[in-house]
Amino acid sequence: MGGISYTVSNPHLMGVSAGSYSLAELMFPTLCVGVAFAALLNRTFGLTEGVPAEFSDVSDTDWFKADIEKALAAGYIKGYPDGTVKPNNYITRQEASLVLARLLSLSQDVETYYFSDYDSIAEWSRWAVMACARRGLMIGYPDDSFGPERNITRAETVTILDRIFAEVYNAPGVYGTEVPTEVEGSVVVTSTGVTLQNLTIHGDLLIAQAVGDGEVTLKNVVVRGKTQVSGGGANSVVVIDSTLRTVDVDKEGVTLRVQGTTVIDTVNLNAGARVEEDGVEGDGVKDVNVD
Repeated sequence: MGGISYTVSNPHLMGVSAGSYSLAELMFPTLCVGVAFAALLNRTFGLTEGVPAEFSDVSDTDWFKADIEKALAAGYIKGYPDGTVKPNNYITRQEASLVLARLLSLSQDVETYYFSDYDSIAEWSRWAVMACARRGLMIGYPDDSFGPERNITRAETVTILDRIFAEVYNAPGVYGTEVPTEVEGSVVVTSTGVTLQNLTIHGDLLIAQAVGDGEVTLKNVVVRGKTQVSGGGANSVVVIDSTLRTVDVDKEGVTLRVQGTTVIDTVNLNAGARVEEDGVEGDGVKDVNVD
């Protein structure tokens, strides 16, 4: 269990397209422009759904248009009042904080972290900076400054993503050994054909959009945080002998199949999703809310 690995085979660190950003550019601490930042977020979170991008500085032929559209659909970018999104501008640390706070739905934090340059943090981003600091995502520099107007680097971005997800399962396979294993953090599944077994996840579990209509199975899995199901098909998300707290199913047409000794405190069903119990022994799903 080692977080986001810095290898050529890791798709989150591959160049975002031929002729744009190479692996080397992502690996070394060069400054990160907005489209590279969005591409890394989209890949790590397995975002595949987009909405039309109608910005004056984004054309149909731009290689990054799809990533901008995914970012818009996820709600973490909104563009500027002049109708632009400035895709090739460097992104500052306070801008990155706002993007992350929106993507992760962080609460507007009332707790104040006394960075030495606190007064230079823009008011529009201050709540997001505090929320990211509370989560330990962006913790400042050794001199106790946050550097709100410093441009974020690609190395810093990868470090943040590693702090968000302890494990990224992006290829088909069975993950987890025959003995129980602890995962200290959150987990994301971005591929079909993934089985997680004998894991205790001390964070959240995201079954991402990138799973499509594919299959994901949880077998003897405990999730201490929230489980979000954004991918899967009519009968392809199966939960066996597992313990989950809150499960949010937000993809249309997904059926959450609950089997064995599984216990789920609450399932929130959105967009025509369903939950079915099949041979459940014990409590099964305790509460179901339909939106």
